[in-house]
Parts: sequence; C-alpha cells; structure tokens
Amino acid sequence: MGHYSPPHTDTEIKSSIRISDLIIIPIQPSPADLWSSTATINICQKEQITFYTLLNRANPNSRLAKEIRSKMTKPLKSEIGNRISFASCLMKGLCTTEVEPKSIAAEEFKKLTAEILTKMKK
Repeated sequence: MGHYSPPHTDTEIKSSIRISDLIIIPIQPSPADLWSSTATINICQKEQITFYTLLNRANPNSRLAKEIRSKMTKPLKSEIGNRISFASCLMKGLCTTEVEPKSIAAEEFKKLTAEILTKMKK
C-alpha cells in the first residue's frame, strides 16, 4: 500500500515513495497546496511510482476548488469535503465510518476506498 506524507522532498519522503505501490497526494483547494504538490509528483514520476492527487478539505461548489481541481495532475474522481466530523472522530480515536457510518463524510471515504482499490487492480 501507499504512505501518507506531506508534500516535501526530504529523504524520508523519497524512501516512502520508493517502497510504495501507489501514492495518493492530498491537495487542499489552495494555490500553495497545488504548487507544493509538484515536488512529490516529480519524485513519483522519477521513481516511476503510480500516483494520484486527491482534492481534500474542499467545498465542491467553490470557485477556487473548481479551479484547483482543473489544474491537478491525475486527480481522483473522489473528493473529501471539509467536514467537522473528521475532527470530532479523531477526538474519539475512531474514523468517520465507525462514528457516523451513514454520513456524507463516511460515504466520501467509502467512495475513495473503492476508487483506490480499483486503481490498484490495474
């Protein structure tokens, strides 16, 4: 499986990418996140590791989210919204699918999981 890491280029990140089968690069709907993802994307391409980008903490109807989405490299169809339930679940040490299994947040993660599993079968 892949590793979740912040988008910068230190040695640990390069090592994590090299041993991964698939990298998911979360990008918040901000120009800074989009620009900073470039370094991670470049490492993935250099190491020939499959990667996708994921719009995270997004308001799907905002103009900025739409603009960032259009500029992302290899975006997943799934997106994760900016939901309070994510933070409240962390306080309980659980994930949203455990605390609120029928919530929009849980559905977003189920959809994301299914999409990732499909990508890994290719």
